[in-house]
Amino acid sequence: MEHTYEVSGMSCSGCSSLVKTALESVDGISYAKVDLEHHQVQIGMDYHIPLGRLKKEFRNQGLHYDIHLPGEVFSGAKPKVAPNAVKTGEEVNYYCPMLCEGDKQYPEPGDCPVCGMMLESVNIEVNSQQETQAYRQWLNKFWIALLFTIPVFIMAMGEMLGWLQFLLSLPVVFFCGREFFVRGYQSLVNRALNMWTLISIGTGAAYIFSILALVAPDIFPEQFKNTEGDVHLYFEAATVILTLVLLGQVLEMRARKRTNAAIRELMDLVPE
Repeated sequence: MEHTYEVSGMSCSGCSSLVKTALESVDGISYAKVDLEHHQVQIGMDYHIPLGRLKKEFRNQGLHYDIHLPGEVFSGAKPKVAPNAVKTGEEVNYYCPMLCEGDKQYPEPGDCPVCGMMLESVNIEVNSQQETQAYRQWLNKFWIALLFTIPVFIMAMGEMLGWLQFLLSLPVVFFCGREFFVRGYQSLVNRALNMWTLISIGTGAAYIFSILALVAPDIFPEQFKNTEGDVHLYFEAATVILTLVLLGQVLEMRARKRTNAAIRELMDLVPE
């Protein structure tokens, strides 16, 4: 038998993959076909499985999605917040702009535990201030990372000045790119793999490999060494990737600032 349900909270192909894997792990389900565009899933069952069992499986696997009957009104389908919906005397709430957890809100700013995106405020004025501050922080980190990345990249094209590359890459990895590794770690803890998982594992592996190649080249087989007995270092790969990701964050924050500014201008045109 086949049943069709709606799944709320999905925002990307990674979400649909997690939903499919979770459902197909349930005993009695032969297949699950996820339609991300319509937020639906077709489930082939050997016998009828209660909807509550599917909901419980999502919770057991730490997934922040909800499955329900088609047409059923579910509060997590979209955020129930107005641009300036903050009551006097109450704390300002924050939510994920990707709607990873439906209308779930948090009392403090931070990063979404599912996708790693920065949480947005339900108040457009607070959100504007938050994004302006975040934009300046990302921009400062980008310029610092670029300042140290360029000489690391140039040295990698020439002689193997390993220790100097290592020293110059330290601020890029541990200061400018620290937040990327924190988000990658959180994605592993929350079992919600995303782009921060890929970035942190990729750059972290290149950086750790380079440190080992610098301090203990003898542990590597001869195939890894050049004619002088040195192992190639990848400090420039780690720093360049992190710097480019920082540039992407700066461009994203600038675009969001302009969007919010346009929204505020439209709101100012509303008659009293």
